[in-house]
Amino acid sequence: MELDNTNFCRRIITPWYESYLVSFMLILCSTSIFIFAIIGLTIAISTEGFHRYSWFPLVLAGLSCVIIIGVLFRIVRRNIKS
Repeated sequence: MELDNTNFCRRIITPWYESYLVSFMLILCSTSIFIFAIIGLTIAISTEGFHRYSWFPLVLAGLSCVIIIGVLFRIVRRNIKS
């Protein structure tokens, strides 16, 4: 990360992809994907012909959960440092 040379305290400039707005938008999108995957999983389990395809919504829900946890970890770590 670059240092701001004009400020006396030399605060660290946060990149745009680590801002709070982008982080919360990523959490919101990943949460909607997680809900979509859970709905797909319940439909795949309840429908007789779709049992063999129930792995896909399960993987989708797992990946979106990993993204949510990763972004929350970065937000908490950023707040602890400052």
